[in-house]
Amino acid sequence: MGFGETLGLGERHATSADVRAALDHHGIYGDDAKSYQWYVGMRDVMPLQTSGWGLGTERYQGWLLGSKDIRDIQIFPRLKGSVGGV
Repeated sequence: MGFGETLGLGERHATSADVRAALDHHGIYGDDAKSYQWYVGMRDVMPLQTSGWGLGTERYQGWLLGSKDIRDIQIFPRLKGSVGGV
């Protein structure tokens, strides 16, 4: 389909030990690993196996319509950096 991810499937790590092992496996250490501490902490408090899938609707529409730029296919406008935006 061309540019970007259109369909994604994934299973999350169930425990904080699983998360730490994955960080080590991917070579994420030190300051880089600090940005994952909220996730490790969440798995310390409540270990839970979750999974899900997602469809990149904008990318799919871009493919259907033959668009070369994903920014031309916005379903919801992105207001990042503007007043009232996230």
